[in-house]
Amino acid sequence: MVKKGDGNLMSFSSELEKWFTERPLWLQDAARRLILNGEISYEDIVDLTSLCKEEVGLKGAIELSIKAKPIPKGSLVVNEENSELKLVSIGNVRGINALAPRNPLEFMGKPLTVIYGSNGSGKSSYMRVLKHSCGARSAGSLLGNVFNSTQDEPGCTFKIEKSTGLIEFEWKPADGVHTDLRQIELYDTDCASIYINNENEVSYEPSILSIFTKISKACDEVAKALQKEIESVPARKPKMPDKYEKTVAGLWYKKLNAKTTDKEVDLNCRWTKELESELGKIRTRLAEADPTEKAKVSRKNCTGIKRLIENLNKINNMFSEGKCSEYITIKNDSQNKRILVNEDAKRVFGNSELNGVGKESWRLLWEQARVYSTSVAYPQNDFPYTEDGARCVLCQQPLGIEAQERLKQFEKFVIGELQKIANQAEKKFQSVQKEKDSIFTQDNLVLQIDASGITEEITRQSVLEFYNAVMKRKQSLFSADSIEELTPQPDNKVLKVLEDMKVALETQVSQYEEDAKGENRDGLTNRILEIEAMKWAYEQKTSIQDEVKRLALIDYLNAAKNLTNTKALSLKKSAMSEELITKDYVNRFNAELKALGAHRIKVEICKTKAQKGHIYHQIKLKGSPTAKASEVLSEGELRIVSIAAFLADVEGRQCKTPFIFDDPISSLDQDFEEATVKRLVKLSKNRQVIVFTHRISMLALLQDLAKGAGIDTHVICVRSENWGVGEPGDTPLFAKNPIGVINNLVGRTKTARKILNNNGRDEYDNYAKGICSDLRIALERLIETSLLAEVVQRFRRSVTTLNRIHKLAAIEQKDCKLFDDLMTKYSYYEHSQPNEMPVPLPAPDEIIEDLEMILEWEKEFKNRSEGKAIKAK
Repeated sequence: MVKKGDGNLMSFSSELEKWFTERPLWLQDAARRLILNGEISYEDIVDLTSLCKEEVGLKGAIELSIKAKPIPKGSLVVNEENSELKLVSIGNVRGINALAPRNPLEFMGKPLTVIYGSNGSGKSSYMRVLKHSCGARSAGSLLGNVFNSTQDEPGCTFKIEKSTGLIEFEWKPADGVHTDLRQIELYDTDCASIYINNENEVSYEPSILSIFTKISKACDEVAKALQKEIESVPARKPKMPDKYEKTVAGLWYKKLNAKTTDKEVDLNCRWTKELESELGKIRTRLAEADPTEKAKVSRKNCTGIKRLIENLNKINNMFSEGKCSEYITIKNDSQNKRILVNEDAKRVFGNSELNGVGKESWRLLWEQARVYSTSVAYPQNDFPYTEDGARCVLCQQPLGIEAQERLKQFEKFVIGELQKIANQAEKKFQSVQKEKDSIFTQDNLVLQIDASGITEEITRQSVLEFYNAVMKRKQSLFSADSIEELTPQPDNKVLKVLEDMKVALETQVSQYEEDAKGENRDGLTNRILEIEAMKWAYEQKTSIQDEVKRLALIDYLNAAKNLTNTKALSLKKSAMSEELITKDYVNRFNAELKALGAHRIKVEICKTKAQKGHIYHQIKLKGSPTAKASEVLSEGELRIVSIAAFLADVEGRQCKTPFIFDDPISSLDQDFEEATVKRLVKLSKNRQVIVFTHRISMLALLQDLAKGAGIDTHVICVRSENWGVGEPGDTPLFAKNPIGVINNLVGRTKTARKILNNNGRDEYDNYAKGICSDLRIALERLIETSLLAEVVQRFRRSVTTLNRIHKLAAIEQKDCKLFDDLMTKYSYYEHSQPNEMPVPLPAPDEIIEDLEMILEWEKEFKNRSEGKAIKAK
């Protein structure tokens, strides 16, 4: 979204609207929802997940009632949010570390609150509560009281002040980061380490860019929903037995995917009678003990079947349509030619005394007479012999002239052309008839069937039926005058069956011969595995089809997940952030370094990457691309740089929400410490600043600078009590600013004067003893803080000389005498008094006079020491 009135952002909004039109439709709808509602809810994620799936073509059982909508034109231009928040108190703390305060930790909503406490007083525990409830970059763990066997349910009560008024709510660690507290910024040692060592995302970014972060989060949520749906669809792929994994079916099964077609499934999951038969035969072969004998028997049977097929084909072909037509033609031709001869005989022998001359019986008689004449009666003479003295070879009577002529006429007829043609035709017909009449008998056929090893009754009966059909056709042929009178040819299916048996036996012979060699058993075993794998796939076909559907669904869901990729969002945000974030962030960082007096440290903020809609920056050394800042800078430099980075980051926000610091000046020298405190005081002018510290010097410095800036400072002291740590109370005297204590003692002494005047010496003495004791402590603190410039302090182990020790040159004899006299005077009242000569307590006016003298001295000495410092420089 774009802030109205910002021309640079307005131009970006127009560009961004156009850019979104090129994104997936569901993402455009996500952006629309975010712009209109400010957030993307769980219900939105459900809708967006459905829209994302629909965009890749995956629809549910019910048609979606929602449709993806683009970003409304001009909707990216809105007002930036400018929220305000103050932390009022933390109370009712229980079950968290050793915290057990009886009173709430009250910040009073003041601009500057300092929480002071020694080690073990509960400061760190309060910080852990705040880090977990506000969402620190490194929150760490939040435990109960590990030394207590009974544990309360952890939690506390927060009071905050918003523009809408005072709000009180319960918080538990299980609740996570609270929405109202999310904008509170925290700085501690862990935060410092993160800013120095890690890549960090800028806390504040213009709304036009924050939309990328939120949409990227929506992308992640939709991706999670899709992934959950993927994981909710269990695999339906049965486990194939290991022994089948390397078979053709097994390798195909491994490669099942969403693109596997129904045709492929049908092809690889088929099962037939042929495969079942082959499997049985191979198993039989492997079980055969003597494959050589089996090959011999199979070869014999194969030869028998081959011969049987040839014989059946032969007799079937003998009575084929063509052969039968040929037979009838020859038969008719023979008969017709004989008719012509007979008709000729009638013409020649029409006047014969006997009938039938020239007929078949007559011709047979004539031919026999010829044989007798040429071989016995007249072997030296041609037939018929008709010379003188010749006799008839049939009747043995002498031949007369008429008989001689008749015999010659008969011979001429018999050897004539017509007779010759008729004889040839009849001879041909007789030959054909003899051939067709020479078919083997049924008994012979049975022997052939037995020789072929055919034992199946159905096959045997089929062969006999085929033979009988041929014989029936034969009989019909011999009496038929036309082809139409024949019985039909037999069905030749039995020939196909016999042919298949022959091929199978030939294969069997080859197989048994290979088996006899013993070289093919591995191949047979592998073939069994191949066939068994095919059968297994066939039995699992329904499950395989379900698995392919599942894979197709997952393919769609993964395609939808691809639409949730945030790379384009990150790249776009990175390009825009260079202008809208990085330049401003760098400028703020450099300004913070300068304000903290650390501008001479050679560091810079650089953008490192854009990922999932987030822009990351890191602190790097100037002019040293390889070395890390943490490897080069001192501990104090690292701390001040981390503070600058933190402030540059969070100061980009428009909203006025609290800053919380935990011992920010740790490891800093006096210059950096003072600069840091000044920066914190300046921050408190616009927003609430809360500082946790155990250093009296920082407490005093914060009070001094805040007072000079006219800022009301609220100081809380937390301490450890018998019932637990974290109990709030008044700041102990040694922790207070000694000048502030002196001013307070002035007011207390005036009250003591009233007590003296109204109630008398006894009551005054009880009250004045406390004033004198506190004055003595204040004098000790003044010696540490003012006279000795905090070079040495009782509550600090180290001796700090940097930018301080030169102030000791301002000390004069009169200063030492002043403190010596006052310390001696006000030490009397710390001891028991002698009965004979007790030292009376000073009067109120005397005490006030001493107090005012101390205040005058402090001002004069401060001016004197600063003058010495200027001369020293």
